[in-house]
Amino acid sequence: MKRPNTTGTTSIIMHYSWGYRDSGGKYKPLKYATGVSVSPDRWDGENVTGTLSQQKNQTLKEVKTAADGIYIRLKDEGLTPELFKAELDIRLKRTGAPKEATPKKNYIDNYLAVYISEIETGARRTLRNPDKPFSKGTIRDLRAFRNKLKAYYPHLTFEQVDMTFYRAFLAALLKEHTTNTAGKFVKKLKTVMQAALDDGIHSNVVFRQKSFKAVDELVDTIYLTDKELDLIWDMDLEGPHETARDLFMLGVLTFQRVSDWWKFNRKTLRKTPKGLQVFAIQQQKTGTHVLIPYTSMRLTQLMEKYDYTPPVMSEQKINDYIKQVVEAAADLHNDEQLFDKAAQVSTHTARRSACSNAYYNNIPTGDIMKLSGHKTEAEFKKYIRVTDDEAAEKLATYEYFNR
Repeated sequence: MKRPNTTGTTSIIMHYSWGYRDSGGKYKPLKYATGVSVSPDRWDGENVTGTLSQQKNQTLKEVKTAADGIYIRLKDEGLTPELFKAELDIRLKRTGAPKEATPKKNYIDNYLAVYISEIETGARRTLRNPDKPFSKGTIRDLRAFRNKLKAYYPHLTFEQVDMTFYRAFLAALLKEHTTNTAGKFVKKLKTVMQAALDDGIHSNVVFRQKSFKAVDELVDTIYLTDKELDLIWDMDLEGPHETARDLFMLGVLTFQRVSDWWKFNRKTLRKTPKGLQVFAIQQQKTGTHVLIPYTSMRLTQLMEKYDYTPPVMSEQKINDYIKQVVEAAADLHNDEQLFDKAAQVSTHTARRSACSNAYYNNIPTGDIMKLSGHKTEAEFKKYIRVTDDEAAEKLATYEYFNR
């Protein structure tokens, strides 16, 4: 009790201990106002007695249950009293929780723990689609970012993020990562800074400056031509090599990322008003709805081969086996160009190959984008690595330019 010797009513405070000590080594339990007030003579040390005791004890039980749940979930995540209180305020929907959730020192790591937790529980949804939860890949990337930031700057506050920090952080990242990987970490920092700004945690907007950018570079990512894909399709395979090849071809034939390959089944198959069979799926990464015509003979063969239930195989195993399949096809046909590509082939090569081949077969870019889910033509052309020279050469094949 807050004032056990008072003659009036006093607040019941929950003391929750898990062995936490502050930076000075001082033992520090959580002290949390339960929201229940009683006179000292109605408190037996554990429960409220007398009038309205059932309602008050239920409130105390809810606070204790919420605290136990938070401790179990975050005990290995650097749980501090400030973070514990912020989580309780959110869980119990206390008025003014966003302000109270801000620790005295605005550590980004503390906020990240809450941010990731809210994403995992579904309390926080994507900005683009409030009904759509974050993907497992996004959660994995956020955890990797949090670990990286903690390794470099364990006590970084939102206010310390300025251009000097940005340059130092980027330089440190580039010492052990590629430009694109370093850029992804910076992009995650900008995302978290924006989320915390929206939540009223800080007012630092340096991260919005143009010079505070997520660097990237074009990498020479390969694609397989239609002829090369024919060689792979015609391979006589069995076991995991056959499974990996078939899943890879499913990605080629549907223009989709590996995260969406297993959505092609009877549940997603439907007919348009004119009777055309299509697969209607929602892309996991972007939430974009796409319709894939079910007209390809090869796609039909694949779906019927597996009774409309694509076989399950991890992305890593697909990557391992498809490299071996491509290398074997190159050896069989003495194709040096295909052999050079073998080591770089991955699940993502399937989607890039589909988009690239469709483009070079003169299918309108807008129509390809309806299948792939790309939002802008600039984004699409960057994706398939179309240069201005290549675009001009492609235009020259049209009859209009040869009148």
